[in-house]
Amino acid sequence: MAAAPVLEQMGRRAEDAGDRRSQGDDAAIVDVALVGAGRIGLPIVRNLVRAGHAVIAYDVRDEREQDVRAVGATWSDHVTGALVLLTVLPGNPEPDPEAPV
Repeated sequence: MAAAPVLEQMGRRAEDAGDRRSQGDDAAIVDVALVGAGRIGLPIVRNLVRAGHAVIAYDVRDEREQDVRAVGATWSDHVTGALVLLTVLPGNPEPDPEAPV
C-alpha cells in the first residue's frame, strides 16, 4: 500500500476521532498505543498524555503498570483501533570487543 493513501486514511480517522471526542465519546478513542513503556518509552507516554492524546501503553515488566497509570495513560496488553502504534523495544546487546571469538 502506498504511503499517501495510508496517511489520508489516518487523517480521516483522526478527524473522526476528534469529532467523536468533541461529542463526549472518549471511551472508544485511542490516539496512540505504545509497547515498551520502560526507561525511554515512559517519558514518551508522559509527553503524549500532556499533549492531550489518549494513550494505551504496555511493557513486559508488570511493575511498569503503576508508572503508566501515574502519568495518565491506560495500561493494557492488547490494543485495537489505535491511530498510531509506537514500539520502543531493546535491540540486540552490543558485542563485547574484548570477548574471545
